[in-house]
Amino acid sequence: VLLSKPTDVPAAAADYAKVQPDGSLRIPLMQFSIDKLVNVDLKKNEVGEVTSTKVEQEAKTLPEAKFFKMDAAKGKSFAAFKKENLIRSSFFEGEWYYSEKTLLPDEKTSDVNALESVKSDAKLLKFIIGGDSMRAVDASLDTANSGKSEWSIATTMILDVERLAFKRTDDFTEVLDTDMKLRERPFVKVNFGSARTRTSPESVKLVSVCLEKNMITFTLEDKSNVTRARTQYTFLRKGTTKTEAAGSTVEK
Repeated sequence: VLLSKPTDVPAAAADYAKVQPDGSLRIPLMQFSIDKLVNVDLKKNEVGEVTSTKVEQEAKTLPEAKFFKMDAAKGKSFAAFKKENLIRSSFFEGEWYYSEKTLLPDEKTSDVNALESVKSDAKLLKFIIGGDSMRAVDASLDTANSGKSEWSIATTMILDVERLAFKRTDDFTEVLDTDMKLRERPFVKVNFGSARTRTSPESVKLVSVCLEKNMITFTLEDKSNVTRARTQYTFLRKGTTKTEAAGSTVEK
């Protein structure tokens, strides 16, 4: 194992590390099987005198043993689950300014365009993550009563999501934790291509998506339109300047 400060550990490794009493993280790296527990003492001769000859005696339990034998060539690396395209649920906390921008046929998607589309009077929203969907709703909405209608007057956008959690097994592997309650799972896989608003076309294609530390922007193309009209959707975290939003990639 590797002991490290939380600030020095990549986000992916922190997910399966164990917190120690001093606050450090215990990160699994390699696992070896113990072949034999032993004690090694100096042999005595016929008259009871200690000699320089070492003799090995097998121990029955780990506390009794001073040494152990193992085959270093048979070590097993910790098998972490590949968390591709996953976002921490906590990333979506807080309030976000929202904007939509229709792109011109020759206009390219970019972080700069996305930021410029967020006006000072932009709508302020928050995310509510359910079991299989995530809604962007009016920031003033009472979350406790938000489930009465999928398209309540306060809902601006709905996206399909998959909520995931992971756990360590006895065979030194990280696997999906399907026993954890959906709303408690710390990771979300967001299908940005499924984004739906009241005015969005039925058939769309995801053109691009960009996640920054304080900004989300993605572009959808209308497949049913001859002109292939594209719309860029942007969420900017409240309290973030446009300078701060650009260039800081979110931890996945």
